[in-house]
Formats: sequence, structure tokens, C-alpha cells
Amino acid sequence: MMLATLLGWEVLTLLSKLGSYGAMAALAGALFMRTCLYSAEVEPWLLRYLWVGCGGTLVMTLLAFLIQVGALAENGVAGMFDWPLAAMLWSSGNGTTTGLRLLAAVLALLSSVFLTRHSLYRWLSVAVGGLMAASFASSGHMATQGSAAAFAVALHALTALIWMGSLLPLWQHLRLTQSNRSAAVLTRFGELAGYGVAVLLLAGVFMLWRISGGHWQGLVDSVYGQSVLIKLLLVSGLLLLAALNRWQLVPALPASSRALDLSLKVEKLLGLAVLLVTVLLTTLMGREG
Repeated sequence: MMLATLLGWEVLTLLSKLGSYGAMAALAGALFMRTCLYSAEVEPWLLRYLWVGCGGTLVMTLLAFLIQVGALAENGVAGMFDWPLAAMLWSSGNGTTTGLRLLAAVLALLSSVFLTRHSLYRWLSVAVGGLMAASFASSGHMATQGSAAAFAVALHALTALIWMGSLLPLWQHLRLTQSNRSAAVLTRFGELAGYGVAVLLLAGVFMLWRISGGHWQGLVDSVYGQSVLIKLLLVSGLLLLAALNRWQLVPALPASSRALDLSLKVEKLLGLAVLLVTVLLTTLMGREG
């Protein structure tokens, strides 16, 4: 019974993390598209997408925290509402992570309702991104590796969220706008994505080096390292598709619209797989695993 309960909490933790990561990706992608690649044709849809990201981040982040409390309490569903234990967890890095993500979602929601056309909106969007990035650096094993490692994981996480969260809006651009307009947006995204690729690669290599302690063979021989390699293969597939889109399919629009549509769909599936592997890595495994 205890083993079944433990496995149940692990499954709930996985699902809640996957939901919160997906919601934060939607939030980050929506803010990026609205501030850097604004298009009036998809603005109503993009605003709804942003609200879904905000609501999902609020709900799933809070649920993930309560599930952590329940797993520690080991008292069934009632353990999720063990307030003394929740207060203790809130004072830890997990509480900091939860608070930063909740604050980011609230700030994004309020600014999108009241300050969309205000000059402060862009800066508030940057602040929201900073809060989400900081939430990844405030807990986990990388948080104990020094400020450089924390900064690397923050940049890596935020860049990945923006990229994953932008795929659906880009697909909507292709569906809802004229070919010349969607081509301009996709071209601009490809230019900005080049900087994102550099950030992902540099931060990712640095993080792997810190995790392995410079002993790459030990990382490759572990289950954790093998899982990281799977994630790298998936990311490599994303990079290849991104290169294909930028250099082949986007310049050939509108003739390549069907192929580009398929490419973006495959990217979304690969992105979901990357999120799933990331959740597995951060939940069920550690360096010792």
C-alpha cells in the first residue's frame, strides 16, 4: 500500500509539473509574440492564448505545490492541506519557486488586462520572464552549484519556454494570415531564434559540465546521462526542423505552406517530448540516478 501510494504521488507530481511547464511555455510564448512579433490578425487569438497560459500557470503551480505537501505528509488527499507542513515547505526553495511563478502569472494577467497598450507593457513582460527564469534557479540541484550555474539554468529554461510556447502561435500565423505577412513573422522569428539556439547550447553545455563535475564518461554511463542524451537528440531534431523552416520552407511561401504546416506540427510534438523528458529528469532522477 505504501509503495502504491508513493507511486501515485510520483505520477501526480509528474503530471502537475508537465502541466505547469506547458502553461508557462504558453505564457512565455504569448508574451514574446505580442511584444516582439505583434500581428493584429492574430491578436484576439493570441490574447486568449496568453490568458490560458496565465490561468494554467496559476492553477498548475499551486496544485504542484499542494501535491508536494501531500507526498511529504503521506496522509492521502487530506495531507495536501497539512498547513503546518505547507508552511515549512513554503519557507524552502520549493516555496520560492512556487511564489515566483504565481507572481509571474498574476503580473502577466493584470498587465494584459489593464496595460496592453501602455508603454510599460513591454517592460512588465520582461519582468514576467525574469520571474519565471528565476523560479527555475531557486530550487533543484543546480541551485546549489553557485550563481553561474543558477544563471545558466535560468537562461536555458526561459529560452526553452519561449521557443516551445511560440510554436503554436507561429502555426496560427500560418493558418490565419496572408502568406506574405506570415512569411515576415516567421522570418523574424527565425532570426531571433538564432540567438536562442546559442543561449540553449552554451547554457546547456555549461550545465552538463557542472552536473558531471567534468567527468563526461560518468554522466554518459548513468541513467540520468542517458536520459539527457535522449533530450539532446530531441532538441537536435527541433534544431534541424527550425533550420529547414528558416532556410527552405519560409522563403518558398506560399508554395511550401503545407510542408511548413506539417513541420510546425512535428516541432510541437518534439517540444512536448522535450518537456516530458525534462519533467522526468527533474522529478524521478538526479545525478546519482
